[in-house]
Amino acid sequence: MGISTEDRIKVAARRVFYKKGYAAARTVDLAREADVSTAMLNYYFRSKSRLFEVVMMESLSYFVMGLEEILNDQSTDLAYKLELLALQCIDRMIEDPELPLFILSEMRNNHSELIGKLQISGILKDSVFLCQLNQAGTQGKLRGTAPLHLVTNIMGLIFFPFIAKPLVSGSHGIDEMEFDIMVRERRTLIPFWIAMMIE
Repeated sequence: MGISTEDRIKVAARRVFYKKGYAAARTVDLAREADVSTAMLNYYFRSKSRLFEVVMMESLSYFVMGLEEILNDQSTDLAYKLELLALQCIDRMIEDPELPLFILSEMRNNHSELIGKLQISGILKDSVFLCQLNQAGTQGKLRGTAPLHLVTNIMGLIFFPFIAKPLVSGSHGIDEMEFDIMVRERRTLIPFWIAMMIE
């Protein structure tokens, strides 16, 4: 069974939004990429903003899928949770490398309310992970680093290579295959670096 018209529009819209962003993407661009008329596009999604919301929410939902289970696992310690979170995020970005920059740029362009709809802050706020993180900070197990700095540092280790891919690739003269090898190597390196940050 072939892909439905609705799904074809979403796949095409994701390509256009990733490339141009919300503001620069025109309805006619979205329709052309999906090989449908603008009337057909509006029939399924009513407007460009509605289509963007659907694409953004599906992308974000896929990215955070499974995080809550890791965050609230009573049987794992902080270091192991951080390792699992890092590996899952890296794997998601290997599958969809344009996603981090897309999310970041659109959040800067006043679409951050979509992030709120996922209730990510609520999931984190009441998690076993946050309790363990704060406890480790109180007990001095973060090598003198505040919990916020630890999390920010780890986020940088995970996301920066993807967000700054042109800079990373260009400054070191590596091609697409070499970049892919490098980020896959970080699946092993980042857990090692995390272990060095926590006593």
